[in-house]
Order: sequence, then C-alpha cells, then structure tokens
Amino acid sequence: MRKLLIYIALLAIAMPASAQFYTDGIDPGWLKWYSMDTQNYRFIYPEGLDSLARVYGRYMEQYRPLVGVSTGYTPGSKYRAKTPVVLHAWTDNANGSVTWAPKRMEFNTLPDVFNPWPMPWEKSLVIHESRHLSQMQPGYDRWFKPLYWLIGEMGPGAFSGLYPSLHLLEGDAVVAETALSRTGRGRTASFLGYYMSAFDEGDWRDWWKWRYGSFKKYAPNHYALGYMTVAGARAFYNDPLFMDRYFQSATRHPFRLAHLRKTLRQDTGLVTLRQSGRKIMEKFHQLWLEDASRRAPFIMSRQITPQGKWYTEYSGGVSDGENIYIKKVGKAEAYSLVKIDSLGNEEYICSFASGTSALSWDGKSKLYWSEPVSDIRWEKAGTSRIRYLDLSDGKKKNLTTRGRYFHPNVSPDGTKVAAVELPVEGRSYVAVLSAEDGSLLERTQAPDSLQFVQAVWTSDESLAVSTVSEGGASIYTIKDGFLENLLPPQPVNIGRMICHNGTILFQSDWDGSDEIYFIYPKDLKPYPATSVLYGACDPFFVGENLMFTSHTTAGRLLYCSLTEHYDLIDWSEPYTYEVADILSAQEKALSASVPRVDPDTVSFSQPKRYRKLPHIFNIHSWVVPFYVETDALSQLSYDITDYVGGLGATAIFQNVLGTSSGYLGYSWGRAPEGGFRHAGHLKLTYTGLFPAFELTANVGQSAAMQYTRRRFYAEDFELREVNGFYRDATGFDARLRTYVPLNLSSGGWSRGLVPSLTYLISNNLYDKGEVNFTIDDTFGSASKARFTGYTEGLNVPMQMLAVALNGYSVLNMGSSQEYPRWGGGGEIGWRGRLGMTELYPSAFYAYGYCYLPGFTRVQGWKLSATYQHIFDKNSVFTEYTVNTSPRGFGDVSAALYMMAGPGLSTNQIKLSADYAIPIYVGDISWFSPVAYITHFMLKPHTDITFFPQDGALDGNLASSGFSLVAKLANFFWMPYKTELGFSVDINYGKSFDRMLEQGIIQPQHRWYWGFVYNMPF
Repeated sequence: MRKLLIYIALLAIAMPASAQFYTDGIDPGWLKWYSMDTQNYRFIYPEGLDSLARVYGRYMEQYRPLVGVSTGYTPGSKYRAKTPVVLHAWTDNANGSVTWAPKRMEFNTLPDVFNPWPMPWEKSLVIHESRHLSQMQPGYDRWFKPLYWLIGEMGPGAFSGLYPSLHLLEGDAVVAETALSRTGRGRTASFLGYYMSAFDEGDWRDWWKWRYGSFKKYAPNHYALGYMTVAGARAFYNDPLFMDRYFQSATRHPFRLAHLRKTLRQDTGLVTLRQSGRKIMEKFHQLWLEDASRRAPFIMSRQITPQGKWYTEYSGGVSDGENIYIKKVGKAEAYSLVKIDSLGNEEYICSFASGTSALSWDGKSKLYWSEPVSDIRWEKAGTSRIRYLDLSDGKKKNLTTRGRYFHPNVSPDGTKVAAVELPVEGRSYVAVLSAEDGSLLERTQAPDSLQFVQAVWTSDESLAVSTVSEGGASIYTIKDGFLENLLPPQPVNIGRMICHNGTILFQSDWDGSDEIYFIYPKDLKPYPATSVLYGACDPFFVGENLMFTSHTTAGRLLYCSLTEHYDLIDWSEPYTYEVADILSAQEKALSASVPRVDPDTVSFSQPKRYRKLPHIFNIHSWVVPFYVETDALSQLSYDITDYVGGLGATAIFQNVLGTSSGYLGYSWGRAPEGGFRHAGHLKLTYTGLFPAFELTANVGQSAAMQYTRRRFYAEDFELREVNGFYRDATGFDARLRTYVPLNLSSGGWSRGLVPSLTYLISNNLYDKGEVNFTIDDTFGSASKARFTGYTEGLNVPMQMLAVALNGYSVLNMGSSQEYPRWGGGGEIGWRGRLGMTELYPSAFYAYGYCYLPGFTRVQGWKLSATYQHIFDKNSVFTEYTVNTSPRGFGDVSAALYMMAGPGLSTNQIKLSADYAIPIYVGDISWFSPVAYITHFMLKPHTDITFFPQDGALDGNLASSGFSLVAKLANFFWMPYKTELGFSVDINYGKSFDRMLEQGIIQPQHRWYWGFVYNMPF
C-alpha cells in the first residue's frame, strides 16, 4: 500500500496539461496584484485591470451552469473554496490553462490575432477552460475522494492524467466551445482540413497513429483527434452524454482499463478502439465528400513548390514582382524565410521565429513582419515587435522595440506602416507608424464591442481592418479616424487580408472550406476568387497572378491560380456545419431546465491588494504517513527528481502565481549513528525577484559529524585518511542557490545566459589538524601504529561555494530533428571548499558543445569538450568537480586510472563526438496502448579523455560505441516520449592498456553494455 500511494503521488506530480504542479512562466516581478471575487471564482490580476477582470468574471459565471451539463460535473462543484483565476496581461502569446496542482485557471489575456475565432477572445477562452475545470471534478468523486484526503490536489491531477488524458480533455473542450457558441473550432474549415485530404488519398491510419503522430508523416494535434472522437460519438450515434458516461465509468470502476474503448463500444457496437475510431472517421469522410461535390467545379491551378521527402508548409508570402519571399516550416526544419525565383528555384534567406505574421513588401527593398520577443527575464512578459529584413544588406532590424504590434502592412508609397496594437489593458487599436523610425503617427481605437485583427492599406490615406465581435468576423474601413462597416459580421473566420490595385482580398471559410474572396469596388459586395478542393489560403500576387497555398498530405504547398471564379455570394448565409449544429442542439436540450445566469447581475467584491508574501507557503498537496522529497520542476530543464525518504509527512506548496514552490517535510526513521531520529526538511524555490533563489535545508537527519585527519608513515611509506564520528549535536545542512535565467531568443534562435552562485553549509566540523602515527614495522604486519604527535589546525564548519555561467545559442528545430542544425553553448565554473582548499583542491571547469548539420536534414553532429583544472596539485586529497570519464567507464574506475602513473593529473580534457541517425520503419502501433514506436535512433559515439601527468601527455582513456533506442510516444498509459534500448562501448587507451598489463583490471572490462531508459520523470 505504501508503494502504491507513493507511486500515485509521484505520478500526479508528472501529469501533463491540466494535472501538474509547475509554471510555464513568471510575470514581471515589479507588478502589483489585486484580487476580486464573484460567487464562485477569485480573480487575481495586475493593478489597473479591474474592468478586464469583470469581463472575465461575467463570462465565467454566465457559462458555469452550462459548461458542465454534458459531463455531469459543474465546474468547481466538488470543493468549497473559490477557484483562483489568474489573468496574465503582459504575455506575448494567447493561451489559457487549467492546472492541478495547485488548482487554478490561468488566462493569457492577449487575444489570438493569428487564428482568431469569430467571437470575443474572453468568451472563447472562458468556455474552453471552464470545460477543463468541469473535467477535473471527477478527481474528487467516488473512489477518488479518499485519494484527495491522502495526497491532496495531486489526486485529481493523477486522475486527469491516468484516465481521460490530453486528447480526450482537449477534444471535449473544443466540443464545448463549439456547442455553446455559434463558432468554435468545430465550425472552422481548417480544424479538420488535413483529415479530409488524407482520407481522400487513402491515408487511413489507425486511431493510435493519429493520436501519437508520426516521425515522417504529419498528424493534426490532439485537439483535432479528440474533437473528431467525442463529436463523432455524440453526433453520429446521438449520444450527448458521452463524456458523462465516460467519467461515470472511470470513477465507478477505477481499476478497469480502456474506458474510452468501452464507452465508444456502447455507441458503435465495435470491439476495439481502432474499429470505433475508423467508423467515426468514415462518417466524417462521407460528409466531406458530399461537401466537395457541392462546391465543385474547382478552378485550375499550377503547383509552384514541389512535394518533398518531408512534410512542409509555406505561408505568409509576398512578391517583389519577380521573386517570391515566403515562410517555410516542416517536420525536418524550423521556420525560415526562403526566396523562390521565376524558375521555381528555392533559396534559404534566414531563420524565422515561430509566431511571426505574414510578410509585407515596401515596394523597394524591405520585408516587414511582426515577431513575438520574450522579456529577457520574465517569461510571462514580452513584446510583439515589427521587424524588417533589408535585402540590400541582408540584415534584420527592428522598427519597434516596445509595445505589442501585429500584422504590419506598408502603405503604397512605402512611408507608413499600419499595424494592429493590443495593449495590456485589453483594448485594440490600428496604429500608423513611420516606416523611417517607427514613431507613432496616428492611432484609431476600436469601439468596446470590436477587436481589431488585421489592417491593410487600400490607398495612401485609407485602411481596411478585419474585426471580431459577438456577432462574428467582419471588415471595416478606416479613413480620418472614422470606421465604416464594409462587410457585416458573420460567424465565419476571416484570415489573411491583402489589397491589390485597390481591391480587398481576404481568406474566409464562409463556404465550409477556406477560400479567397474579394470585395468588388463597384458594388462593395463579396465574390469568391477561388474554389479549390482542399481550400486556398494566404493570397498574394506576382504581377497579376493570384498565388495561394493549399493542403496536401505532403504539406501546405504554394499554387498559382490559372482560372477565375466570380459568382456573387450572399454573405448573410454562411455554411452550416452539420456535426456542430447537432452538438449545439444537444447542449440546448440538456440545459433546457438549467437556470441561466444574467451576466449583468453578476456581483463582484471590492478589489483588494493581493500580496505575494502571505501566499508563499500555499499548501496544496500532502503525503501521509510518508516523507517524499520532491524537487519542483526546474525552470530551466523541466526535469523532476523524486526520492522516497521514509515514514513521516510531506506538505507540498506552490502559490498560484507560480513564483514560489517547494515542500515542508517531517521524517522519522533509523539514524545512521543508531537509534531513531525526528527530522525536518524544507525546499523553497522563489522566482518572483530578478534573481531566482533556491533553498534546501535539513535538520535532525543524523547527529552532526566531527571529521579528523590521521597520518601514518613508515620509512618508505605514508598514508593519510579521514575519520568521522558523531558529536552530541543535531545535524544541520543547507544549500542556497541563486541564479538569473536570461532569455535572449529571437529570430528563430533560442539563446540564453544563466549565471548562478551556489553555497552549501552544514554544522559538520572538520579538524584541519593532523594526528600523526609512526609504523615501526612493515605496513600490514601485526605491529601497532605508534602515536607521535598532533599538528595543530582549525576546526572549521564544512562549506562549499560554486560559481557558474551557462550560455547557449541554438537554431530552433523541426519536430523530427534530433539535434539543431547549427548552434552551441557551454558552461564555465569554479567550485571549492571554503577554508579547506589546501586539503581539498578547488577546481575550474569548462564545458562546450556545438551542433553541425549531418548528411540528411534529420541527421546531425554533436561535438563537445570538457576541461577540468585542479588548482592545488599538492593538496592532500583528490576531489574532481565534473565527470570527464569516457562513456564506457564508471566514474570511480576512471578516476583511479587518472590517478595512476607518475602523479595526480591536475588537468583533464574530454573530447566527445555523437552522430544521430534516425531510422524510420513505419509507425508501430502493434503494442498500443501499451507502447507506440515512432522510430529508432542509432547514435555512434566516441569519447577520449587526456590527463597529462607531470607535464607529459602519457595518460588517456577512450571509448567508442553506439546506442540504439526505440523512440516511444508513450509507455503504458504515460503519454511521455520515452527511450528504450541499449548502449555498447569498447574501452581502450594508454592508461587502460597499462592497467591491463599491471593486472589491476581484468580483460572483461574492455567491453561495456548498458540498458538505456529515459522518461521525463
């Protein structure tokens, strides 16, 4: 039982998505925070955003009784406390999350301006995330209620990860946003668009392959597959309570497996999840075939970019009249800017960051775009800068360095740049900036009911702007600061908009598929410019030729329109989505008797200051009767280390702002010196200040130690040793680390710099004096050592100081790349025992690595070097700071080899080379759901370590070999990328051969074989 409880506790720590305690970033430390309550929620927000908090509060209370009807759980109904809702207003990305533990909802209030749904961002975010809050409630119900008593909020977190998992949680949330509104992703053409082309081309992968993806092939994300599964079951089999039945099954029978398979079987009558998934996909495909026949005939087009070996997407292109400049990204490469000439030849220009806007051409030599740039220190803060590439000198430059500007568009005369501005307070503007220096020339504010999305110049003095409101998406014109409606709002998407020769063109899914439309200047009415089987996106012109991108199974490729399609449409009658309409009708029927909440009647408490200090120790989970040492997720690497420490109790804390985390622990157990001891433990990480701090302290684990030195010498022999004994004092040790994680990333390169300082101290004492003994007879005989005196020395507390500087700069990777194609980094540092360096030498170390391209786009080199210098060769004892052993050697044996020979090696240099060779043999789903193999990875590698002795390069060790691992998308029910395999090495080198000759080691040590197992927790 003890092992089961500890395992569940540790499992809950590592659950993804809605079930983990970690933070994905910190708000600026200088922000002042306030809180305001509604009946069921507590909103925590930065100073000055009271009105924004009220907007979210009204939506939250309005949709609370509705959003959980088809799951069987009202959000927040299974606990008494109000659910905290944290508003992050300074971030440079649009997102939201529901996180356990501690329980909280987090909203990034910046609206999505790249893929906006045709309704207010606040409303769509509230519906989606409120559904997640509903999905967490079963973790407090029936069999799982006692689990909450035992381990706190980790219990519901464990439920969320073990049972519904990410695809079902997110897919069901998309169902909710679709069913409870006139829009949502279920009513957008692009959301399931790839499945349409894949099914048409015979790509009928089984359900597990769509869920876990592919190394070689593209697969839509878990939102799309989850929606198709849940919406298909509900719509095609008239099962509005599908998720309710799933949660009832999981909470009533937690020890059963495959709840999704069994819930689907009740609808489809089919035994396996593969069969049920295929049946639902076939029904969607039939609907799409009927739609395609309705939309035919299709225009003729010419493919510009060829199909490559790897899935590739092109987007956001422009032309200078001759060449095309366009963004490119794929499974085998990160975002980049490429040029395509008139003959179709492609040339790499530079790297690009993800999240950049479409390009805009100034008519001369500059390409403009907007790019998110994170704050140097605070992850939840950043700007969206307008940047440009001057083709005359090939340099990237900033037009703006502050603010949040999106979708720049250059005026026809090239002197002004229009962009949508989204300040922190929640309004939106169209800003006109000088193209020369980025200064603000004029600014038009959107009415409260509108959000601006993208603005384009229709002349040197007038603009068109796409908008989102409660009514849907629409287009307005702006002239002299006045808005005039050009296209009435409808619940359809309006994507990229351009202006060509005074005519406005835009992308929309008005007809159920993404197509390009234009507004005819003479009658100001919309007409379709394209009709393409799998849709047309991202319009731009090369001369008078209309270019667009369209989906294929090989990627989103570039096409040129060869024919025209001009039929007047009735904008007031957009396409209706059959499945989405069924979902809405189901929700309406289910909630017919549910009391509605009028958002205008929602009451709010008076705003009050929310101070960080009183909330540092926000205990959300516990483990009783065990002490579990749990390092919180590292802000730098997101690694987790867990250790079961014995009987006792553990209280795990983290504040809802994510700035403090750690644990308080009590343990009782056998002491090293004998008997039993009570001990206290503390781990505290605080990241709310510019430097972050980590404190670890333990008291009472054992008695404090007293260390003494002894020296034995004979005529031709000398031996030194250290002995320790327990003092009559309670032991104490502490570790304090401070570091500053600086983020310098931009332009498609991840860059960072992390200086750190670590100090360790304990009340263990070390007597630097020495007790001397003389051996009168041969060492090892029965003769006794004779005491000959004591050399005076200070009795000092044991303490250590370490200083390090870590830095990196690497090119971002495609999803199928093992290594970046270019980049590198390293760390330098010093470590020493304060006041004891004459006994234990301090050391300097340096580590560097670089990445280089391989023979194919997914292969690559990693070269690294490690250097270590021991400062005092004459120190009494040897102590190395970093491991410089070749991979085929154990740490201890390699250290012995380095010390063997003429004298202690004060310098060690290790050189390493790795080459990654992915091996794709198809997506292996035979073992699903136990394991899913995406590919294999073969890595030949070699290490060689040099350690000069007495100035001569006569010491070296080396090993060469390879590792072969299977790359798993999951392992059992854990949705983590896992590595399973083995590693083989052969050991050699001058020092190794010398040890063999001397008989110190055995020939079997020539070979090393090891098992490889890696999972993120």
